[in-house]
Amino acid sequence: MFVACGVIIGAAGYSTASGKGDCKSDLEKFCSGVEKGGGRIIKCLHEHLNELSSECKENVENRDAVHTACKSDREKYCADEKGKGGKPGKCLKEHEADLSTACKDAMAKAKED
Repeated sequence: MFVACGVIIGAAGYSTASGKGDCKSDLEKFCSGVEKGGGRIIKCLHEHLNELSSECKENVENRDAVHTACKSDREKYCADEKGKGGKPGKCLKEHEADLSTACKDAMAKAKED
């Protein structure tokens, strides 16, 4: 799941960013020329959200839910990761016991899907 949060993040979509999992064919179809980094991949997927396969769309939506629910946790525990090429998902996993209920719940839901 944490691959999803930053992804995302196994279940939540950073299988998306890495080009694996439910979004591989969608990434090849819609975002093959997009350079990785800076949120460009997820932006491309959002631009094509209504054209994505149902599995990929769900993956992206789960990633978004985790991203939103875990925002304060990322700011609290992972602020040093930003701008250093760090991975928020990895950081959140390291702080899993300390995360807010909302963040944990969103990640659990994404992992189920």
